[in-house]
Amino acid sequence: MFPMLLLVSTLVHAQDKPVLPDNGTAMIPVDALFVSPLEGAAIKSVIKSQVPVKDMHFDKALRVSIPVKPQWDRDIQLNIPTTLPIADGDALYLELWARTLSSDDAQNQMGEIRLVLEQNFKPWKKIIWMKQEVGKQWTHFQIPVLSRMVLDTGKAKVALRLGGRQQVLELAGLRLLNFGKTVDVKTLPHSDLNYMGMAPDSPWRAEAEKRIEQYRKGDLAIKLVDLSGKPITNAQVHVQMTRHAFSFGSVYNTRWFHGKNSVTADAAKYKQTFKELFNIGVDEGAMKWTAWENPKAWAGINASLDWMKQNNIDVRGHCLVWGSFLRMPKDIPSIIDKPDVLKRRIIDHIHDAVGATRGKVITWDVVNEPQSHTDVFKNLDDEVMVDWFKAAHEANPTIGLTLNETTTGSMDGGMDRFEKHARMLMAKGAPITSLGFQSHFSQLGMPIPKVYAILERFGKLGLDLEITEFDYSGVDENMQAAFTRDYMTICFSHPKVTSFLHWGFWAGSHWRPDRALFNKDWTIKPNGQAYKDLVFGKWWTDQKLSTDSQGSIQTRGFLGDYTLTIKADGKTMTRTLRLGSEGSTLKIVMP
Repeated sequence: MFPMLLLVSTLVHAQDKPVLPDNGTAMIPVDALFVSPLEGAAIKSVIKSQVPVKDMHFDKALRVSIPVKPQWDRDIQLNIPTTLPIADGDALYLELWARTLSSDDAQNQMGEIRLVLEQNFKPWKKIIWMKQEVGKQWTHFQIPVLSRMVLDTGKAKVALRLGGRQQVLELAGLRLLNFGKTVDVKTLPHSDLNYMGMAPDSPWRAEAEKRIEQYRKGDLAIKLVDLSGKPITNAQVHVQMTRHAFSFGSVYNTRWFHGKNSVTADAAKYKQTFKELFNIGVDEGAMKWTAWENPKAWAGINASLDWMKQNNIDVRGHCLVWGSFLRMPKDIPSIIDKPDVLKRRIIDHIHDAVGATRGKVITWDVVNEPQSHTDVFKNLDDEVMVDWFKAAHEANPTIGLTLNETTTGSMDGGMDRFEKHARMLMAKGAPITSLGFQSHFSQLGMPIPKVYAILERFGKLGLDLEITEFDYSGVDENMQAAFTRDYMTICFSHPKVTSFLHWGFWAGSHWRPDRALFNKDWTIKPNGQAYKDLVFGKWWTDQKLSTDSQGSIQTRGFLGDYTLTIKADGKTMTRTLRLGSEGSTLKIVMP
């Protein structure tokens, strides 16, 4: 059984918090909490009432009694449409007070609520999506967020999902304010929030370190002798790692490799930084199906792939089939009712894209987000994905083939459907090699023990696991750095995880600039420093050692490529080696 998805919210002392500006525009009615009906599949047994409150700045609360926990938290919820539009770049502020009177959590008597701000229509894209633990004392949730969506009046809603437990909750003080572009969202008050597993003494940390030592390092033994075979003692050996065996990478955009932007100072810095930080990349958009069939994109695609190959950087292909009409060529809707024609159209594209990138791409995302992008499946069974994997394998039998999904773990039922698709592909003989976990997180991420439980679940399938699109949004950059560090650590500690890619690294070229590792002026952010401290610090081997009386050195290092610099008797020589999980033993003759 997986650990519950619990995110702890605690009060911050008032003197430590910024003051809420008074120019915010209310986006929901003042009494919306009390007049909005409960919705969902399990509301029949729920009792809702208004109760008085003492010793708080509000005098009433909504009490919701849930006698039986439903299957999903969404089965009991309040939905409150917005009364004004939301623009891209608006600074929003969601506020709620809550407490738990009783709960099926026998030990701690903690309740649970999920706070959501989302589209009021399919595909229900989220601005805020946070599951929170609610204690017996009044807890103040303050959630500032920068909108990256445009939603007309009534096209967004605040949803309070209450069905996570058998519980009695009291709710008060619900507000959604819009400050437009008049304030920096980072200056708005926010709760002192912690994700489960953030504490320095969390038990998962020691276990992760043991696994990293076991799975990510190998034994290195060196024996140094002279031409007569006599051991050379006290020789100085510098063991320097030059490249990780594990794949650490980022998405890239072709405009920094071809066209007018490619000759700018930012382009030079972009390429320099990419080369320094990453050993794998993935094209952000030009290799997707719609762009692939635009001849104007080919120059950028080829320039990027050539640069990556010249600099010994691997590339993932993204993606061959993304099954909504918005993500496929314009002719697809016209042939959606002609299954045979549609099948041939898709297979031809797969053969074309995979064949054209032979020798330049090591893995392709064959299918992207089949759970939510389903237009292509109107007249096709899910099992058609087997044919897509087989077509990609026919075009290039040497590369990896991935099923990539929206898998942050907060999707109700998402893990089940993801596993169902994976098992179906394997059972039907699809040449699938890995599962891709996109890992786009907002505000609080997810509990670290939950992450490992998910990796364990899917690792048992025997496929490689890849973190394909990591980023994290939040107004607290220290929290952002902490979660980046911990999410990378737990993933790196799992033996089936083979790669970890960020979905962007520079705010000047990022789909969500606040999630970048570097600011637009190229100053590094705390999360960027956290990345460097792990990949090129904690997980990087650089040792200066001396041979013993037998001319030997024994050590352990992180798996990857190395340069050995050996100094003895006034002479210097270098050797290169690759340290694998099986270890490496060298006998070096010093002339």
